[in-house]
Amino acid sequence: MNPIGNLKNIFIGKYIEDRIKERGISYDRIARFIDWPEKDLPKIFESKSIDSDTLLRLSKVLEYD
Repeated sequence: MNPIGNLKNIFIGKYIEDRIKERGISYDRIARFIDWPEKDLPKIFESKSIDSDTLLRLSKVLEYD
């Protein structure tokens, strides 16, 4: 069995949101770093997938691969 569980039910946005909270990084800082309006961040958190450019930027600001 896959250690992550059922891959069909993974929402990358939830993992990103959890990491942001874990690191204590402000939404304002995240929004500025990825060049998104802060009000649109919930769209990422609710997403099952995101584009690779945004994911790369998020991984840099969150210091997470």
